[in-house]
This record gives sequence, C-alpha cells and structure tokens, in this order.
Amino acid sequence: AMEYVDWLSTQVLQTVQRAGQQLQPGSIDYFQGSTNFAINRRGRVNGIVQMVPWFEGAVDDRLQVLLFKDESSTPVALGMRMACHPTTVGSQHQITSDFVGAWRSAMHDALGPNLTPFFLQGCCGDSRPRASVNATRDGFRRVSLDELAGLGKQLCHDTMTTLLRGSSRRLASLRLAASICPVTASFHAQVTDAKSLEQFVAPDEFTKHYYPDAIRKRLSRSEPIPQSATWHVQTLWLDDELALIALDTEPVGALARWLEKAVHPLDAIVLGYTNGCL
Repeated sequence: AMEYVDWLSTQVLQTVQRAGQQLQPGSIDYFQGSTNFAINRRGRVNGIVQMVPWFEGAVDDRLQVLLFKDESSTPVALGMRMACHPTTVGSQHQITSDFVGAWRSAMHDALGPNLTPFFLQGCCGDSRPRASVNATRDGFRRVSLDELAGLGKQLCHDTMTTLLRGSSRRLASLRLAASICPVTASFHAQVTDAKSLEQFVAPDEFTKHYYPDAIRKRLSRSEPIPQSATWHVQTLWLDDELALIALDTEPVGALARWLEKAVHPLDAIVLGYTNGCL
C-alpha cells in the first residue's frame, strides 16, 4: 500500500511541475447550479443514527463548476464540486472510479476529448448516491457496473445545465493567495469506560466494530480517550471574491453552509477529504 502512496505522490508532484512549466493565458468562469444526485445517508432507526437513507434529511444539492478556457475561449478544463461519496458500486472487488469516471467520460462526449474534467469533493459526510438506495428504500445496494454510464450521463446533464442556466461570473484576475491554519475541536465527553461505550454501538456492521474496537483497545492499555482533535483549514483565494476552503476531515453538508455564511458576501467552494485525508 505504501508503495502505491509513494508512486501516487510522485505522479502528483511531477504533474504540478509540468503544469507550472506550461502556463498559458486564459479565463476562469464560476457557475452555480443544482442536482438531485445525492441523498442523506444518516437516517434514524428507533432513534439511533444508522447508515440508511434519510429521505427527509438535509443534503447539499448544489453543483459548483469552474470552467477554464484558453485565450481562444475553448474549454480546456472543468472542475465540478458536488457533496457525494463515490460509493455507488460498493465493494465488488473491482477497482473503479465509480460515478466520477463515468461523469468524466460523459463530459468528454459533451465538450470534446481534449477537455480535462476533474471532480472536487464537497462536504459529503452525510450523503451518498441516491441511485444506491435499495428496492425497499430502507438501505443501500451495490449498483452494477453496467449502470455507471447512465449515472455519468445524468451528472453530465446536470453539469451542462449549470453551465447553460446557472448563475455565473468570470473571475476578474487570478490571485492565488493561500494559507493553512490548524484548528483544535473539543469533544463532548460521553464515553469514559467500556460500560458507557455500549450505548453508542450502532447496529450497522462498520460502526458496530470499527469505532468501539478502537476505543476498547485504548481502554485496555489504560490510555485516555482523546478529548479533542486537530485538523487543518486550507484557504486558496482564486480572486478577491472566490476561495477554495479545504478541510482534511470528513465534514457534513451543514459545515459547508456554515463556512459559506462566515465568508458571505464573498463566495466559497468548501471541500472535504483533502490534503491526505482518506
């Protein structure tokens, strides 16, 4: 696994270096639209939060698009931010790029093979693809690989609709002012021993074992349960009115809304799972 991480890091660095050597004039347009692609995945069953569809739950349904054009106004790259886990196919023992790869293929069909489409992950801690809801609407299914192309076309349609009908503005000038700030968040202490842990053990398989086991190991070694966590906020201003705000956490949609309100009337594209967070 670490060999792959090292290889990937090298590829990213080399790509950034090549890009820096091939700068060219162009423009960036910022668009805002919407999609119904995602659904809230933090439903309640008997008062306990589980990994099930929550049809009444809040979901970030916005699409934010950055369209890059060269000096002849030809689209050369397109970044689409959406808050949704690429977990449509589930664990089928096949390496795929899920709906993101299908969307990229559809965007190539729509805007040409020379376009570079890229996906920007929003604050998706509480959302996953609506298409993965099972037939009984009380859980999630593994979408077949054959269905991915249709999902890519659906998301491409929403992207193109955003480009044609969404609100938009052209960035006046590229600024690229950046900063990284550590943030420490305190926890509300609810687990102090093995007995108090049991009331928080969820019935779904992942949270039933992963989190409680990690805490039990700490307790068995007489290690304290952490009362806070430190994460990082990276801000990159593209111009005087639009910033990318990147979090190395798994944030939920409400946090994105809160951050956007904090910088209002300026605009923000809030991203999760960044800077090495997997």
